[in-house]
Amino acid sequence: MERRLHATDTLEIVYTINRDFLSIAMVSLQSVVSSQTMPCVFHLVHDGDLDAGDLLRVQHFAAQLKTSVHFHRVPASFPRQFAQHSDWDVSALFRLALADILP
Repeated sequence: MERRLHATDTLEIVYTINRDFLSIAMVSLQSVVSSQTMPCVFHLVHDGDLDAGDLLRVQHFAAQLKTSVHFHRVPASFPRQFAQHSDWDVSALFRLALADILP
C-alpha cells in the first residue's frame, strides 16, 4: 500500500550511538538535513556516556541546522550481556529495544 506524504509530515531518524560515534553522527545529521525537503527530527539513543557538554554541543548544532534532536538514554534494564557475544558495540544492539526506549 502506497502512503502519500503530506506537507506536515516529518522524517524521524534514529541513531544508536556511543560517545566515539557522536562526531560522525553529527556529520550524518547535517547531510540528512541538507538533502531533505521534509522537516527532520532526530533521536539519539545512548547509554549515558554522553555528558552534558556533548548534549549541549549537539543541541546547538541542531539549532544551527534548524532541526530538532531528542536524546534517549537506554534503561538499565536493557540486557547488555548480549554484547559479550558480538563484535558490535552494545550501542548497535540498542536497536532491539527501540520500542521500549522511544516515545
